[in-house]
Amino acid sequence: MTNAHVVEGSLDALVRTSEGDEYEGKVSGYSNEIDVALLFANELVGEQPFPLNKTAYHDVGEPVIALGSLLGYRNTVTFGHITETNCTFHIFPHTFNNVY
Repeated sequence: MTNAHVVEGSLDALVRTSEGDEYEGKVSGYSNEIDVALLFANELVGEQPFPLNKTAYHDVGEPVIALGSLLGYRNTVTFGHITETNCTFHIFPHTFNNVY
């Protein structure tokens, strides 16, 4: 998953793991409305994503940290705040519930 503006206009994307491994990926879903894109890489099927704490409640305004690879740099960090909770959004054919 990445921001839609990162892959805008592309069908292909380079997917890089935190270990630096790179895989050819495809954009499999996209929404300009919520600025989210879904990527698929065959080589990563069956791999476990970064574990998330799904039991804790989070408040609007709570600080968060986003990990990524901004502008080609590896393992960057961006700080922000939760702006909404208990959201549901659709990127065909997927539905995401209780997103903050």
